[in-house]
Amino acid sequence: MISRNSPPSPKRRRLSMGVALLASGISLTSVLSAAAQQARSNTQNAAIEEALEEVVVTGRREPGMVIGDIPPETQLSAEEIRALGVSSVAELLTALGPQLGSSRGRGGGRPIVLINGVRVSGFGEIRDLPTEAILRTDIFPEEVALKYGYRADQRVVNIVLRPRFKAFTGEFGARGTTEGGREGADLNASWLDIRRDDRWQVDLKARRDEELLESQRNILGATGTPNADAALRSLAPAADQLTANFVLAKPLTEGSAFTLNATLDDTARESLLGVRPGATGPAPLRRDANTLDSHLGGIVQGARRGWRWSATLNADRSDSRTSLTGGANNTSSRTDSADLDLVLNGSAFELPGGAVGITLKGSAGTRSIDSFSQRFTSSVVTDLARDQRELQLNVDLPLWRGLGDGDGERAARLGANFNQSYEDISDVGGLQTTGFGLNWSTGRLLRVIASMTDEQGAPSMQQLGGAIITTPFVRSFDFVRGETVEITRIDGGNALLATDRRKVLKLGIGSRPYEDIDLDLNVDYVRTRSRDVISGLPLATPDLERAFRDRFQRDASGKLLAIDARPVNFFGRDRDELRFTLNLTRPWGPQPEAPSFPARGNSGRGGPPNAGGPIVITAPAGNAPPAGAAPADDAAQRARMAQMGERFLAFSRRGSVQLTLTYTDRLADEITIARNLPTLDLLDGDTLFDSVGNPRRELEAQFGANRNGFGARVITQWRSGSAIKGNSVAGGANPSNRGDLDFVALTTVNLRLFADLGLQPWARNHEFLRGARLSLVIGNLFNERQKVRAADGSVPVNYQPDLLDPQGRNFRLNFRKLFFPNFTPPGGRAG
Repeated sequence: MISRNSPPSPKRRRLSMGVALLASGISLTSVLSAAAQQARSNTQNAAIEEALEEVVVTGRREPGMVIGDIPPETQLSAEEIRALGVSSVAELLTALGPQLGSSRGRGGGRPIVLINGVRVSGFGEIRDLPTEAILRTDIFPEEVALKYGYRADQRVVNIVLRPRFKAFTGEFGARGTTEGGREGADLNASWLDIRRDDRWQVDLKARRDEELLESQRNILGATGTPNADAALRSLAPAADQLTANFVLAKPLTEGSAFTLNATLDDTARESLLGVRPGATGPAPLRRDANTLDSHLGGIVQGARRGWRWSATLNADRSDSRTSLTGGANNTSSRTDSADLDLVLNGSAFELPGGAVGITLKGSAGTRSIDSFSQRFTSSVVTDLARDQRELQLNVDLPLWRGLGDGDGERAARLGANFNQSYEDISDVGGLQTTGFGLNWSTGRLLRVIASMTDEQGAPSMQQLGGAIITTPFVRSFDFVRGETVEITRIDGGNALLATDRRKVLKLGIGSRPYEDIDLDLNVDYVRTRSRDVISGLPLATPDLERAFRDRFQRDASGKLLAIDARPVNFFGRDRDELRFTLNLTRPWGPQPEAPSFPARGNSGRGGPPNAGGPIVITAPAGNAPPAGAAPADDAAQRARMAQMGERFLAFSRRGSVQLTLTYTDRLADEITIARNLPTLDLLDGDTLFDSVGNPRRELEAQFGANRNGFGARVITQWRSGSAIKGNSVAGGANPSNRGDLDFVALTTVNLRLFADLGLQPWARNHEFLRGARLSLVIGNLFNERQKVRAADGSVPVNYQPDLLDPQGRNFRLNFRKLFFPNFTPPGGRAG
């Protein structure tokens, strides 16, 4: 647990963090310089070996394929990943965000990520992997998650790594906003070594963000003028963050391996809350929040006699402390969790259509929260605990398989799926999930999936037993009176909450209609019917007040004073959504072929050349000529290697253009608060959850182009206009519409520019530039912000554009350098 009796001043914190960043920068620069001297002129040739690992000559099966016969919705090659201009797996998933979204999950979140077709211990194991180490990335529908012991509510991303990769990565970034404020910097140093099943990585990060104040933006108070204490109000806190991440993967015995992951994350945030009255007069308020997160996880897995097994154990601890200036309001908490998952997958018997796939999963977990909150002379102690146990069964039945041409990749297949899980939660009881589905495909030419899931969900520990916390001076918009007021908000748990229940129907269709054109089309229709929906009460709307009158407090004049926002159960919510995704990649300009060389031995695992995957061609390492080679042979070999370098540069400069479209149409979104109340249409002006309306349609378009080592990517996001009907009765006998709000359609554009400096001819005489990349990212290029208007044309205080998006147009300049320190060039010009 972190404790700090006397928080340092902002100036001392900035100074200490600046010294830390400077020291880290000096250390990183010295390491980079040493690595550059060690690598000398060999980095280009190392890149040659690394890139040639993706050249496939022949083979019977792609490496790292997932379980089952459901084909991927989208596949990205190493070249397509490089064209995105991202540096790590975490950035890659962010760039692919619209394609990875799922309407089946309860809260969205990141997709399930596999490495080489197998489970990982956790997100920390893969988040810092550099994209240069990726051979291929496959995106699968949610149904594939069942085959790995997960629920079918998240898409699956399978990342196939290169069999050999070793590099040190150094990265420095600086960022800010064009309107001023929120400047920041970060340093990152990472070492990665992959030797087939052996992998280890160390990643260190330091990050600093300056605060953003109300005085740096055009924000008005309730009186129509800027707040007098605007220079003492934070729109975004100052933040310091230090992160260390370690990963070790090793084989154990024949057919088994283990992975260990440890992460430590220390974050400190500082916010200014304006001036509040005190015992000795007005005084500025400052809130300091410190969080220390630690994670230790591991997985042991293997295969035997056609069955895959894995055991995953994760333990997490989060210590946090929040304090206000003067110590009148302090909160500290500790959250501990531990989870064990056992998964077994294989085939018990065969049917005429193929092998029957079975996945069994057993899991157990425990969580606890201990917190202490003090406000002046009163204190609240919270002690929550929960134990969970779950059993899950998934059965895949191959019903029919037709005859295809060639290697059978386009053969028609029809399969069925059934899954059942039972979960016992100590403070809730037993919950069940039942699902079934059908899938039919002719490879990637056409894919059709239909599935149905009926599941129960439990409220969280905080929703059930969280301590009751009262927060004054919370700015909120009152839809009844059409005004922004400062209220007292009550948060905490509700022990009377019931479990919810959801029925989800999904129909997905995907196609790659042309063999010679890299075009993927996917359409998903999702229908969700939920009952006993769990939600808080963050807004004051007429409908909520009619249903929960005791949760809202007003004075004699009708002014809103307080909201009890603790969660409740709504009767039900019905949603229908249609999502369309298009991915197109086309070559741009001449497409030189990759250089090729005789393969070095076989697959490297002691088996036949095609065992376990395709033959991969690599350039021979080492600069010594063969034993007994004549000088003429040595010179000829060096000449061939120099020629190979020229061919590799031409291959690396190949150009392409990419287009990705993701369109979402919410066909219906209706909610019923209680049986005796009318249904609310959240797409037609009614609201309960969202403070910025509920748009019916959204579109994201990404267009990218790269050639000769230069690349650009434009991301355009459009959200349709929406409205909130307050149905105000503030006008007495003549109801007015002062509570109505109109949200104008919003379009934002983000731009990413990058240059691979090592691929430029002028960089050949500058060793340090080889393997270097310079990138510039501009967010919200045209500085567009959400515009909100009340019925009388005014802008509510709580919906001012600079409050909804304080940063506006922002930028990040980043320099990144890869070294391959242990590779020695075979001679010739390393150009």
